[in-house]
Amino acid sequence: MATKTLLRNGMRLVSIIQRDGPIHKFDLMDKASISLSTYQQIKPYLEHRYGHHISYDRRSGMWSKIESEIIE
Repeated sequence: MATKTLLRNGMRLVSIIQRDGPIHKFDLMDKASISLSTYQQIKPYLEHRYGHHISYDRRSGMWSKIESEIIE
């Protein structure tokens, strides 16, 4: 079970990624005011829980939002 802190930090990071668009992991850490160790702990959770909203490119270290297509 995820802790309240994990959920709060996860939602905060996802909202930053969705609001700001492509962002490097270090810039994301700065904007969210989290340490490297906190980031490393939360990253797998973000990829699993919010993988349908955001994506991470390991080569560039960039997070980006996933644009959803609206089917009419």
